Amino acid sequence: MINKNMNNELDIKKAKHQYWNHMSQAKFRKIPFLFTFEEWIKVWLDSGHYYERGIGKDKYCMSRFNDAGPYSKDNVFIQTVSKNSRDQKGKSKPAPWMIGYKQSEKTITKRMESMKNNGFNYATWAGKTMSESSNIKKSLSLKGRPWSEARRKAHQLKKEKVNGI
Repeated sequence: MINKNMNNELDIKKAKHQYWNHMSQAKFRKIPFLFTFEEWIKVWLDSGHYYERGIGKDKYCMSRFNDAGPYSKDNVFIQTVSKNSRDQKGKSKPAPWMIGYKQSEKTITKRMESMKNNGFNYATWAGKTMSESSNIKKSLSLKGRPWSEARRKAHQLKKEKVNGI
């Protein structure tokens, strides 16, 4: 977020960084970006929401009419991120490389096995405990790393459990 400095002046360096970031994102998404810095900052300042822009449902973003056409002074307006997301419902498209892409059962099974072997466990992610074999795999993967106090305590509890203390 851009802040005003002590004289209530716009921080131009940060504003230009945000402008370049917006332009880069548009280019990455293959959307024409026809703003000069002066036009871009004017749209934001005229909206009165420049200092509230950002990521989060109550923040503001620059949106295109019907989510079509270039980013230009005649084709954009400022709205909340949550409103922009609601406007997108049902309009989103899969990534171009995913269109017509179907995975075989073998590929799906292989990926699921890979996730298990790499330590991803849905039950743990959802707040449930790991199996003993998963605990051992995780412990082995952490060998040689510095120990935090929490890890040291968990290790001690596991040793006590295994040894029946």
